[in-house]
Amino acid sequence: MGYAGYVPAKLPTSLTALQAALFAVNSVASLEIMEKLMYNATVNPSEPKFKKIRLGNAKIQAAIVEAPGALDAMLAMGWTRTLEEGEDVLLLKKAATMAVVRNVQEAIARAKKTEAEAQRAAQRAASAKTSVAVPGSGSRDDLRALLDADRRERAAQAPVTQGSKAQELPGAGAQIRTAGEAGLNRG
Repeated sequence: MGYAGYVPAKLPTSLTALQAALFAVNSVASLEIMEKLMYNATVNPSEPKFKKIRLGNAKIQAAIVEAPGALDAMLAMGWTRTLEEGEDVLLLKKAATMAVVRNVQEAIARAKKTEAEAQRAAQRAASAKTSVAVPGSGSRDDLRALLDADRRERAAQAPVTQGSKAQELPGAGAQIRTAGEAGLNRG
């Protein structure tokens, strides 16, 4: 037992086949469409329209068929690819579960995080290429030259010969009243 009777956390050491297939999809838009399709099939299990996906549909074609790894992820979720009435379709034969939907949502979060990290890295690389040389970011000789310039500047200034003095505040001083003077402490 862990602390205060809690079960110790056990982190998964390896990915399931479904998670590996979903994490291979890098397109957030594709993952979001897959999540919507799986959610609809899970929430409405008796509706046949949510258990069939026409691969000829332009939006599905772009999001699932043409996106790298997306069709493999759909097959890993339980969809089967078949020809129906001369049309290429995906059919969901088994019952969909919310666990699969949560796996897709986790893949979406992971893809968004990876995308944001890539954007930050690109911004850092772009700013490093276009940045102006900052004083002190150069070589050792540049740093020594800056230190020498600072020493010469301080030497040119007049030395401090007096300490600081307290200055009187405007008015008669602190405006403090006791509780008795304010009439609050009369028993």
